[in-house]
Amino acid sequence: MANPFFGPPGQITTAARPIQTQKKHRGEDAMRFLAAVAVLGSLILTGCHSTSDPEIQGYMVDRNGFPIRDQSIDLLDPSGAVACRTKTDPYGDFSLKVHTPGKYCIDARRAGFDDFTAEFHYDGGSLDLGGHVMQTRSRIAVHSFYPPSLDEMMCKDVRIAWRQFTVYLPPSYDVEPNRRYPAIYVLHGNGHFHLSYFLPVDRHGRGLNLQSAMDELIAQGRIPEMILVVPNGTLPWDWVGSIFSGSFFVDSSVNGAFETYVSQDLIECVETNRDNCLWDGRDEGYRVIPSGASRGVHGICMGGIGAMNMALHGPGRFAAVASNIGPVSFDQFIHPFQAELDPLLDQLRHDPDFLVFLVERMKAVYMALDPEHFPDNEFPVWFGPLGHMNMTYVTDPENPSGRPVELWSNFYLDNDPYTYLAEHPEAAEGLSFYLDCGSGDDLQLYDNNAAFSALLEDLGLPPSRDLGPDNRHFFEIYPSKHHVDEEVKERVMMALTFLARHLEVE
Repeated sequence: MANPFFGPPGQITTAARPIQTQKKHRGEDAMRFLAAVAVLGSLILTGCHSTSDPEIQGYMVDRNGFPIRDQSIDLLDPSGAVACRTKTDPYGDFSLKVHTPGKYCIDARRAGFDDFTAEFHYDGGSLDLGGHVMQTRSRIAVHSFYPPSLDEMMCKDVRIAWRQFTVYLPPSYDVEPNRRYPAIYVLHGNGHFHLSYFLPVDRHGRGLNLQSAMDELIAQGRIPEMILVVPNGTLPWDWVGSIFSGSFFVDSSVNGAFETYVSQDLIECVETNRDNCLWDGRDEGYRVIPSGASRGVHGICMGGIGAMNMALHGPGRFAAVASNIGPVSFDQFIHPFQAELDPLLDQLRHDPDFLVFLVERMKAVYMALDPEHFPDNEFPVWFGPLGHMNMTYVTDPENPSGRPVELWSNFYLDNDPYTYLAEHPEAAEGLSFYLDCGSGDDLQLYDNNAAFSALLEDLGLPPSRDLGPDNRHFFEIYPSKHHVDEEVKERVMMALTFLARHLEVE
């Protein structure tokens, strides 16, 4: 689909000028200053340094509208010779100095992208070329299907049973028809869906943009070419009564068997096109290597707990698992906080922002992880005015004279990766683990990530920051909060690198 802001490949357009005016609002003065210094240095080194020459400027984006940073651009003069060379800054912007009027050509080459050229005529003065689109040779495809594991949800809500997923296909996929690739299944966070990590928020690149991230990793030689599959793990917001309508990718009699849908039905659909689930007329599935040794699973936030559960519950199904800012030990996350819940609510009774956060987040978490214990097994639970739930409290069998504990089911404990691994240490055999979390995480997930890492170390897998295939346990706490930003994007690229290096290729 053509991007509405930009012209076709190789064509200059000024349609993006209203967006271009947003530069003054970026608030990234230091970064832009450094980028300007780098561009100026490049111009000086290439002879395009006369301060009296008018400036020609523009910017480069991929076909999804994300900026292409650090892209080398040649300016060819009327004779075809290279007049000067520059690079795009972190926002995809570039500037050039031209000495004389005439017909010029911009030329750019990059692995993973089609070769790019664009001609323009320079008559003197400053010139704004607007946006240029470099077409990646990789591509994405979007599919929908009915997983057999969600059949019973069809009678409750067709929106739950109908699942979508996005597939990333690497640059060589369409030109090497006999080649097969490893596959990584990427599970999104709460409040997101299967396309969230492919769509740009704006032209400045806010967002993950998995397609460009994968193209960059492949072009740099950091990982081999592989396929990504991103399933939709959301629930309709009116089903759970929350805008944070995440399934947490667990099997639930209330919300549906989301773990089975991904770990079995989706894998089978991608690999075999069973029952023509891809709906595109092909006879077979995608050319992935149909082996657990060539299969990885990755999750962000909510997807982190889903990824860990799928890897631990299905021995041999995946070779490696990664979690970015994921709640991989919910037992340690909820219970310490819950002990302070009532007095905290009393203190913040008149803080509407806090109440919205608490009610929406906690409702989504509890509804997904222990729905069997809510009053009505067919419909979502509703919280009281202060977020209180109709929980049942029972005597703690390990401390009969102590404080009553919530009636948490075995279902909940079996879907807590930390608890499950502690009870089933054999589940870690043959798996490689990547974990990270921000030191300023708003949900305080760093403690339970550290606890999970300590458990792995107790099982004989000491942590390291090595992304290589010989390290089975990567763990790091780094400076960041709990949101998807440029820092988290770099961490996701690290996680994908770790996974890719632990998967077998043909």
